Amino acid sequence: MFRITNISQQVSKITRLMFFYGLLLVPITSLTANLVHAQALNRYKFNSVQMGGPWEITLFALKEEQAKHASELAFKRVAEINQLFSDYSDSSELNKLVTGYQVHKPMQVSAEFFKLTKISREYAHESAGAFDISVGPLTQLWRRAYRKKQLPSAENWQEAHAKVGDNKYSLNSCEQTITFKMAGMKLDFGAIAKGYAADEALKVLQEHGFKSALVDGNGNFAAGDPPPDKDFWTIELFQLQESNHNTLNQPPPDKMLVKLKNQGVSTSGDYSQSIIIDGHRYSHIIDPITGRPQTGKRLITVIACDGMTADALSTILCIQGESFIKVIQEKHPGTEVYGTILINNAINTFSTDNWKKLIIK
Repeated sequence: MFRITNISQQVSKITRLMFFYGLLLVPITSLTANLVHAQALNRYKFNSVQMGGPWEITLFALKEEQAKHASELAFKRVAEINQLFSDYSDSSELNKLVTGYQVHKPMQVSAEFFKLTKISREYAHESAGAFDISVGPLTQLWRRAYRKKQLPSAENWQEAHAKVGDNKYSLNSCEQTITFKMAGMKLDFGAIAKGYAADEALKVLQEHGFKSALVDGNGNFAAGDPPPDKDFWTIELFQLQESNHNTLNQPPPDKMLVKLKNQGVSTSGDYSQSIIIDGHRYSHIIDPITGRPQTGKRLITVIACDGMTADALSTILCIQGESFIKVIQEKHPGTEVYGTILINNAINTFSTDNWKKLIIK
């Protein structure tokens, strides 16, 4: 016969042994599982042309089929955003809006279009007008000037500039409407849409279980968790140096490697996008405040909480310059900046205090 007391004692002994060895074995087992998991994950890269330029997604997955499917969905999301905010597509919501509105008549827009318009207006206020999506009339004016290699007339410039300003349109959150107060107004989301799209693409990847992922939206980065067994993603950036700004036909700028994880990074500047008219260099970056292109060569890199924020802030600092960094950091804690500005063949380099900690040497 079995005695209940003996069974209880034996179970008690086994339990104590399991508990004792468990303390020793669990960390080892957990470590082994992590190592196997890290070894099983493969690195995959997928490329696509989106929003007028090359995009690349890097992620870690067990199988290529899973990674490819998630990347396709992420690129599809980018294409959807482009169809909202592109000023090159006649069928985009943006172009349908600006070609079909009546002055002082509220126009209802999609929820996502309204959301990004509202966010953009907030950036206009905090940047003292340096970020302004109503810059569209000036953007089109200077695009024509670049194509013709001829400066616009003073009359055309003044007419376009008069249509720019966040006070030239109003928003109604309850009705989800935009009301333009002048004829011929146009919106331009070029300084925020790519960063926003990179964030949304990353979100799609994360929703499908790929936490370790990096989206490169033609220079606008959105990073998730770092690669397995790594502490960060390594991002290659460009910087102007004394050695490469002496002539108009310059060699490529020097490279810089920085650390990134669960953040966004964007570089704004006119190193490669400019034109010479009558012996003067004009940037593709339009200052909404003055209504004119910038003339100094510059590269401004911003690391922020996400891609959209980095995209907008890098544009703001391109206009406002180094003196505006303190304002940016007060409103967006944790933002880091590195910039080089070349004016009259003299270069000025500046950065936030913690930027050096991000550099990989």
